[in-house]
Amino acid sequence: MSHSQLLESVAMQFSSWRTTGDKGKNTPTLLREQALALKSHYPVGKIVTALGINHSALKRWSENNEASKQPTFIALSATLPETNATRPPSFTFCEFPNGIVLRLSEEQLNSGFLSKIYDLKSGSNDDSAIS
Repeated sequence: MSHSQLLESVAMQFSSWRTTGDKGKNTPTLLREQALALKSHYPVGKIVTALGINHSALKRWSENNEASKQPTFIALSATLPETNATRPPSFTFCEFPNGIVLRLSEEQLNSGFLSKIYDLKSGSNDDSAIS
């Protein structure tokens, strides 16, 4: 479609809209968008004359269209995720020369359990080292 046909087509759509009896209502969004698209091909004066609209309406539509394209601010929650709830438990494996393998949780590692086992290995046969 040539530029002149484009202007004529949009002008006919405006005319058709006006004859449907919806004059008191706002110009439909589709017609506004088509009028704004013409700005890249025609001077504003030619557009407003062909479509039967005023310059301030076209300018307002253009400003509203630009404002709707602006990114909007989205507020996000400032809460932090719970670290323990999402992290699976971790284990450490300890293998001794005699073939015994221990599976120890973090709590057991932090409790001094390994140091008690080391005390047993170093020759302490005292039963109090395990309790």
